[in-house]
Amino acid sequence: MSSQSQQEYDQDHENEEELQEDEQEFSSKQQESQKQVKSTIKKVRNYQKVPENLKSQLLKLVIQQGVKINQAAQQLNLKYATAKTIVFTYRAQSKPKKSKNKKKKTTTKVEFVPIQNNNVNPIHVEISIGGNLQNKFTLE
Repeated sequence: MSSQSQQEYDQDHENEEELQEDEQEFSSKQQESQKQVKSTIKKVRNYQKVPENLKSQLLKLVIQQGVKINQAAQQLNLKYATAKTIVFTYRAQSKPKKSKNKKKKTTTKVEFVPIQNNNVNPIHVEISIGGNLQNKFTLE
């Protein structure tokens, strides 16, 4: 390889290294600026406390009188989303909670055997819960 081509190769290699360093520096600066932007932008929501008497009026209108949530909210000067949240929360709290331990339905099986010639056959009783035999006895 000639000395001129070697010099060009070395210069190209140095340029590539400089480009990579510049890209890394740019990337780190970009990440820092994104962090700064995120920290300065804060989502601010102004929540308004709804008095209990207004909540109860809303619930009376919607639950007892059957007025639509939107109409009741307009009558009481509430935002629809606020009124909807109040009604849905009330409904969720007033519903009975489903138990996780569902009991299996038990079946009762009774067989009748007719009496023949005044002979009484003994009655065999088996009590099972969930398919498991719990008790067994005979009545004569």
